[in-house]
Amino acid sequence: MYPSPSIYLSHDENCYTFEQLFALTRLGHKYQMDVVERQAVSCLKLLFTDDFEQWKDGNAPFETNYAHGIGVVQLARLANNPGMLPVALYLCSLDASVLAHGWTRADGTVERLERCIDGYGILREETSTVLARIFQFASSWECTAPNSCEVCLAEFHALASASSERHTLLHSWEDMYDEWTESSHVTLCTACMEALCEREKEQRCAIWRRLPKIYGLPVPDGWETA
Repeated sequence: MYPSPSIYLSHDENCYTFEQLFALTRLGHKYQMDVVERQAVSCLKLLFTDDFEQWKDGNAPFETNYAHGIGVVQLARLANNPGMLPVALYLCSLDASVLAHGWTRADGTVERLERCIDGYGILREETSTVLARIFQFASSWECTAPNSCEVCLAEFHALASASSERHTLLHSWEDMYDEWTESSHVTLCTACMEALCEREKEQRCAIWRRLPKIYGLPVPDGWETA
């Protein structure tokens, strides 16, 4: 008897491209190679996850782009894995060209998805409110430089609001703080920086909990909603 076919997946290196994982999932499903399908889906779920902490860590051993979300929508339905759908729809709704032109698979087939346009509209409507909550200044006894911190947060708010990435409400701004501080010649005390990061996490988590509803999906089993 031959052993069950399988693939080797390491979470420490980019073993496969997204296109390869997409193909492995489809082939594993078509030819009933359950181990292959399960391992490929497991790797994809490191990014297209139903767990906020996993999403926040962002450790996926393959490169992807927003357009790949369209392919994952198909795979989630094929593999009966609805927990992958919210992130897939979120990602493919972030790029207008993806919505207009879809994703071209390796065989030349173009995949399109229209329903995420409504979800993107909701994100756009909420962007101003979410950014205002993240970058609000709330003076406390722990703040060591209230005047400069207030100016800094106002500058951060303006830069985030002007960014082309302002609607990516599940993504963190933390990587930009040092760059903004240097380019704008503003500073934020340690206490206010910690509070800023905590507010950002809270707002991202709040969006995460509502993500299935934003995209008109039933809440998947195990999805954090409260």
